[in-house]
Amino acid sequence: MKKYTFSAIFLVALVSFSLNAHATRYYFWQSGFTGGGTLSGFFDATEANSDGVIFGGPPGIPNNQVSDFSMSVTGNSNFADFSSSFSDLVGLNYNINQGPFLGDNAPLTPVNLVEGLAVSHDTGSTLICYSAGFGATDNGGAFYLNNNLSDILDTTTLPVVVSLSPITQASYDATIPEPATWALLILGGLPLFRRIRR
Repeated sequence: MKKYTFSAIFLVALVSFSLNAHATRYYFWQSGFTGGGTLSGFFDATEANSDGVIFGGPPGIPNNQVSDFSMSVTGNSNFADFSSSFSDLVGLNYNINQGPFLGDNAPLTPVNLVEGLAVSHDTGSTLICYSAGFGATDNGGAFYLNNNLSDILDTTTLPVVVSLSPITQASYDATIPEPATWALLILGGLPLFRRIRR
């Protein structure tokens, strides 16, 4: 009887562990490129260290917390539409506790990384690279040729928005404060700042 009880407890623990280890799907979206169009996709990740940071790269890198990745770029007048897969992912660092923006250059404590996303897509004749964050593009993103940061194809100053549910253009626009909204937020915060200084 003890043997069966132990086996049952072990089985329940194993099932519980496997349920907790399932990856979460995160969707992302970015627009505002000078050539128009949108960037969208998803990554599946398991935040395994309880530090709130997702760290990943292409399949096979050590301590990879990303298990799948897909990105599509459509409607840009500066280059043809393309889609990237998990093998095109160069790097992804995301703090799930710092809001919906990926690549805002906020240091990721305690691991001392910087948020960002980097992808390298081989079209057959050239490499189209994409980067958001990692110190190179601040809060926006950039496409460039052949890993050459000076050979820029297109840029945006709008951030990459990350969500647990699929993002549409409307939900993306609702997440990004317009300049007038920023002005209201700043002006509204001035009296509070003055009160704190006194």
